[in-house]
Amino acid sequence: MNYQLNLLETLGQLFGPNTTLFLAGELRNDAILEYFLEAAMNNFRIGRIDQNLWHPDYRSNRVVLYVLVKK
Repeated sequence: MNYQLNLLETLGQLFGPNTTLFLAGELRNDAILEYFLEAAMNNFRIGRIDQNLWHPDYRSNRVVLYVLVKK
């Protein structure tokens, strides 16, 4: 799971004070997603966009869309 920490480190370096990141991912492994989100919460505020707000062609129960803002 070191690659997740590498991703978070890279995201932290790319973020400016007014940066908002939309991060989409396929739900395949709950343990990996939970690990990533727990680690990300140390440096980011995290929200999830409800699929009712997505275009109907792109809705899927296997995909999630998060919004990350640096703390």
